[in-house]
Amino acid sequence: MLQQTNRFQPSLDAVPNDVEIIKEIALRISGIKAIKHLNIWAVSTSQNALRVIIVIDENKNTLQIEAIKTEFKDELEQQNVQHTTIKTELYKTGGNNMEY
Repeated sequence: MLQQTNRFQPSLDAVPNDVEIIKEIALRISGIKAIKHLNIWAVSTSQNALRVIIVIDENKNTLQIEAIKTEFKDELEQQNVQHTTIKTELYKTGGNNMEY
Protein backbone atom coordinates (compact mmCIF):
# COMPACT_ATOMS: atom_id res chain seq x y z
CA MET A 1 0.00 0.00 0.00
CA LEU A 2 1.34 3.44 -0.96
CA GLN A 3 1.64 6.14 1.65
CA GLN A 4 0.48 9.62 0.83
CA THR A 5 3.20 12.20 1.33
CA ASN A 6 3.62 15.88 0.71
CA ARG A 7 7.11 15.49 -0.74
CA PHE A 8 5.96 16.74 -4.16
CA GLN A 9 4.26 19.83 -2.79
CA PRO A 10 6.59 22.77 -3.52
CA SER A 11 7.58 25.07 -0.72
CA LEU A 12 6.37 28.60 -1.24
CA ASP A 13 9.06 30.02 1.04
CA ALA A 14 11.27 30.91 -1.91
CA VAL A 15 8.61 32.88 -3.81
CA PRO A 16 9.06 36.63 -3.36
CA ASN A 17 6.45 37.46 -0.75
CA ASP A 18 5.95 41.05 -1.79
CA VAL A 19 4.75 41.59 -5.35
CA GLU A 20 5.21 45.33 -4.79
CA ILE A 21 8.99 44.79 -4.72
CA ILE A 22 8.84 43.25 -8.19
CA LYS A 23 6.72 46.18 -9.44
CA GLU A 24 9.19 48.69 -7.97
CA ILE A 25 12.12 46.92 -9.61
CA ALA A 26 10.39 47.00 -12.99
CA LEU A 27 9.44 50.67 -12.76
CA ARG A 28 13.02 51.66 -11.81
CA ILE A 29 14.25 50.39 -15.18
CA SER A 30 14.52 53.15 -17.75
CA GLY A 31 11.97 52.62 -20.52
CA ILE A 32 9.38 50.67 -18.51
CA LYS A 33 6.29 52.82 -18.01
CA ALA A 34 3.95 50.30 -16.36
CA ILE A 35 3.40 46.60 -15.75
CA LYS A 36 0.29 44.50 -16.29
CA HIS A 37 -0.86 41.01 -15.34
CA LEU A 38 1.99 40.12 -12.97
CA ASN A 39 1.97 36.46 -11.91
CA ILE A 40 4.60 34.74 -9.74
CA TRP A 41 4.55 31.10 -8.67
CA ALA A 42 6.81 28.32 -7.42
CA VAL A 43 7.93 25.76 -9.99
CA SER A 44 9.74 23.66 -7.41
CA THR A 45 11.16 24.08 -3.94
CA SER A 46 14.01 26.19 -5.32
CA GLN A 47 12.75 27.56 -8.65
CA ASN A 48 10.25 30.37 -9.25
CA ALA A 49 8.54 31.63 -12.37
CA LEU A 50 7.09 34.95 -13.44
CA ARG A 51 4.80 36.06 -16.24
CA VAL A 52 4.21 39.77 -16.90
CA ILE A 53 3.46 42.37 -19.54
CA ILE A 54 5.69 45.42 -19.44
CA VAL A 55 4.61 48.67 -21.08
CA ILE A 56 7.57 50.26 -22.89
CA ASP A 57 8.17 53.78 -24.24
CA GLU A 58 6.84 53.83 -27.79
CA ASN A 59 10.08 55.39 -29.08
CA LYS A 60 12.19 52.31 -28.21
CA ASN A 61 13.48 50.11 -31.03
CA THR A 62 13.74 46.31 -30.97
CA LEU A 63 17.32 46.26 -29.65
CA GLN A 64 16.45 48.69 -26.86
CA ILE A 65 13.38 46.64 -25.91
CA GLU A 66 15.49 43.47 -25.72
CA ALA A 67 18.03 45.29 -23.53
CA ILE A 68 15.24 46.41 -21.19
CA LYS A 69 13.90 42.85 -20.94
CA THR A 70 17.41 41.51 -20.26
CA GLU A 71 17.97 44.06 -17.50
CA PHE A 72 14.62 43.15 -15.94
CA LYS A 73 15.41 39.42 -16.10
CA ASP A 74 18.77 40.04 -14.42
CA GLU A 75 17.03 41.96 -11.63
CA LEU A 76 14.46 39.19 -11.25
CA GLU A 77 17.19 36.58 -10.79
CA GLN A 78 18.43 38.67 -7.83
CA GLN A 79 14.92 38.20 -6.36
CA ASN A 80 15.01 34.39 -6.82
CA VAL A 81 12.91 34.33 -10.00
CA GLN A 82 14.61 32.08 -12.54
CA HIS A 83 11.97 31.43 -15.22
CA THR A 84 10.38 34.43 -16.91
CA THR A 85 7.93 35.18 -19.67
CA ILE A 86 7.96 38.89 -20.40
CA LYS A 87 5.66 40.27 -23.04
CA THR A 88 5.80 43.88 -24.15
CA GLU A 89 3.31 46.53 -25.15
CA LEU A 90 4.15 50.00 -26.40
CA TYR A 91 3.13 52.96 -24.28
CA LYS A 92 0.35 54.91 -25.98
CA THR A 93 -0.22 58.50 -24.95
CA GLY A 94 -3.82 58.69 -23.77
CA GLY A 95 -4.21 54.93 -24.10
CA ASN A 96 -4.99 52.24 -21.52
CA ASN A 97 -1.61 51.95 -19.80
CA MET A 98 -2.95 51.19 -16.35
CA GLU A 99 -1.01 48.95 -14.00
CA TYR A 100 -2.91 45.77 -13.00
